[in-house]
Amino acid sequence: MYQYHKDSKTYATIAVRRYRKEETGFAIVKDGIIREFKEKPTIELQMAECLGIYIINSKIIGTIKTKRQVKKNLNLSYDILQPLSKKGNIAAYDIGKTQWLDIDSPTRVERNKELVNSIIKKLD
Repeated sequence: MYQYHKDSKTYATIAVRRYRKEETGFAIVKDGIIREFKEKPTIELQMAECLGIYIINSKIIGTIKTKRQVKKNLNLSYDILQPLSKKGNIAAYDIGKTQWLDIDSPTRVERNKELVNSIIKKLD
């Protein structure tokens, strides 16, 4: 991702994905009857999902410092990155179908121990 950011010559690069492995199964329903189950499918998203992983350059740090003098509660995405994206200054690094898990709670880690361990092994 870092090399991709350097090559893009943008102010920031954000990790995104277009595919997501669902945590629950789905059912194909026809006329109120389940015809088929799809166990935890990988679905294609309509829009790229931002994963909360950023590489930002010093220009953005300077912008944050300047804007913080005027507005104390800055939102990185809305106040800083949104205007830059409209000028084509933000790159998207698509992780493709690489396994990903947003660890927003200890419960999610517990439910997905196998996936977490698989991802950790790939980091070594």
